[in-house]
Amino acid sequence: MRILLGIVFTSLFLISPPILAADTGSLLRASAVYEKPFNDAKILTQLPGKTTVTITQRKRSWAQIQSGPNKGWVKVFNIISITGSKSSADLATLGNVLKSGSSGQSSSTGVKGISEESLKKAPPFPRGG
Repeated sequence: MRILLGIVFTSLFLISPPILAADTGSLLRASAVYEKPFNDAKILTQLPGKTTVTITQRKRSWAQIQSGPNKGWVKVFNIISITGSKSSADLATLGNVLKSGSSGQSSSTGVKGISEESLKKAPPFPRGG
């Protein structure tokens, strides 16, 4: 079964060019463009908010972008995707479902009746040991 899934995913990546297509995005705020995807990397330039960028690669919390002559890395949370490869997102969800039985999406709920003040005053949960 795992071999069959491996063959299916390999063939999907080989025959599906939209997965490799670059996305277009827009900067949500003025953003520094870094030489490498690290906080302490050299800053190449500063781009203003609402600048349209082409997202060429993603690496952890960074996106490699191109905007005119400017190319470098910006934090992902500074970008909103305008166009994207929906098929790659669908494929990732399919992979999660096949691998773990979950789509990878989750939801959270709040707790009624507990005030912020009572949470601050709550004692730590005792550890068993």
